[in-house]
Amino acid sequence: MRDETSHDAIKRVAAEILISAMERLEISQRAIVFAAVALETPMSALTRQFKMTEDQVREEIEEGLQVLRTAEGVEDLAGIRRLGDLINFFDHIHRLNLERWFCHRCGNLQVPKPTGRPRITCSNECRYRMNRDRRLGETPPEPF
Repeated sequence: MRDETSHDAIKRVAAEILISAMERLEISQRAIVFAAVALETPMSALTRQFKMTEDQVREEIEEGLQVLRTAEGVEDLAGIRRLGDLINFFDHIHRLNLERWFCHRCGNLQVPKPTGRPRITCSNECRYRMNRDRRLGETPPEPF
C-alpha cells in the first residue's frame, strides 16, 4: 500500500515545476498545450477553436512541449504519469492565467476574441444556465 500523503506531495511539487515551465510559453500556445495534454481535448476541437489546420496545431503543441522538456526540473518528472484530476487542472487554469480561454461554467475550451468584451461562457446554453443558477440562488457547478 502506498503512502497517499507523500504521493500527493509529489504531485504538488511536479505541478509547480510544470506550471513554472508553462509560464514560459506564449499565452495562446499555453492554452493549446494545456487543452491538448492536460484536458485531452480532441484535435478536431482544437483546430475548430483556434481556426488552424491540424498540422499547425500539432506544430504548436510540439514546439510547446519542446520548451517544457528543456525547462529546469522537468527531467525529474519522468516517472510521473498523471498529475491530478480535472479539479486540479481547473485550479491550474487560474495559475496559468488562462481563465479567458475556458468556459466558466463547463470548462470547455474557448478562444477569446481580440476585441470586445471577454466572454466567460462558451455558449448561450452555458450563459443561460449560469444566470439561472445565480437567479435561483443555486450554487452553480464550478469548473475552476
